[in-house]
Amino acid sequence: MIFWAENLYRILIVYFLSLVEYINRVNAEMLIYYSFFNWLVAYSFLLVLLEICVIGILS
Repeated sequence: MIFWAENLYRILIVYFLSLVEYINRVNAEMLIYYSFFNWLVAYSFLLVLLEICVIGILS
C-alpha cells in the first residue's frame, strides 16, 4: 500500500509539471495562471514530501 501511494504521488507530480509546461507553451502571455500553477506544483510537491516523511516515520 505504501509503495502504491508513493508511485501515485510521483505520477501526480509528473502530471502537474507537464500541465504547467503545457500551459506555459500554449498560453505564454497568461502569466497569472502560470504563476498560480507554479505555486500549486510547489505546494503539492512539499505536501508529498511531508506525507512521505510521515509514512516513513509511522511505518
